[in-house]
Amino acid sequence: MNHRVRQLAFFTVIASIGIVAACDDDEPSGPNVVRTNFTATLLGANERPTPVTTNATGNATLTLFDDDSVTYRVQVANIDSVTVSHIHFGDASVAGGVMVFLGTSSPAVSFTTLSTLYQGTITRATTFLGAFTFDSLMTRMNAGTSYVNVHTRRNGGGEVRGQITK
Repeated sequence: MNHRVRQLAFFTVIASIGIVAACDDDEPSGPNVVRTNFTATLLGANERPTPVTTNATGNATLTLFDDDSVTYRVQVANIDSVTVSHIHFGDASVAGGVMVFLGTSSPAVSFTTLSTLYQGTITRATTFLGAFTFDSLMTRMNAGTSYVNVHTRRNGGGEVRGQITK
């Protein structure tokens, strides 16, 4: 009987290892994966060229993985009729052009409590606008010369904005 208990324990451990190995959260993992975290605080006062008076707020979190992918989550609160969100190029004092889309909403969406607006992954295969590439996005994120912008029906040029920083 003792032999059967040991066999059962052995097969239980082997099965558990297989189950754990099969679990995947779609993010690179392991001791050698390098992650670089970035954030942006989204406020109407950060909009350029003219700050926007709004109760809307939010944040963006971005994580660069060493396998050349960036996961992102944009969260907003007290915002009405969101239409689109992008990453733009430019330092905190300018309104720069769009580099990459983070999401679009049709019909427009609204949130009162802090909620996830868009989330996803940017890779080298992502479609960038103009001459921008994954490498130019990484260069600008690392230099602090890119920002997240959330546009609404009321403020088509952007309701809230936040500079991307490490």
